[in-house]
Amino acid sequence: MLVVTLIGFVMSLVVYRERLKGRAAYHRARMSENRTRGPAALSLAPGTLVVKDPEAGTTTSYQMTPRAQWHARMESEYLGSADRIGLLIAVVPIMAVVLAVITSLRRRNGHESAGR
Repeated sequence: MLVVTLIGFVMSLVVYRERLKGRAAYHRARMSENRTRGPAALSLAPGTLVVKDPEAGTTTSYQMTPRAQWHARMESEYLGSADRIGLLIAVVPIMAVVLAVITSLRRRNGHESAGR
C-alpha cells in the first residue's frame, strides 16, 4: 500500500510540474508578443533582450515593455518552481529505496540477534 501511495505522489508531482511548464510556456509566448523590435546597437538600454540566430548569423534586439518584463518574470518563476518539483521527483524515490534498504537490514539484523 505504501508503494501505491508513493507512486501516486510522484505521479501527481509529475503532472504538477508539467502544468508549471505549461504556464511558463504561456508567459514566454505573451512575452514575445509584448516586446518591440529595435536596432541591434552596441550599447543597449536596460530591459533590452538580445536574440542571436546562429544559423542566419543575425542579432536582433527587442525592447522589453513593462508587460513583457512581467511575463518574463512570471516565466522565470514558473520554470524555477518546475525545477524544484523536478528535484523532488528525483529525491523521493531515492529516499524511499534507501529507507526500504535500511528497514530490511534492521529487520534482518534483529532476527539474527534474536536467534542467537
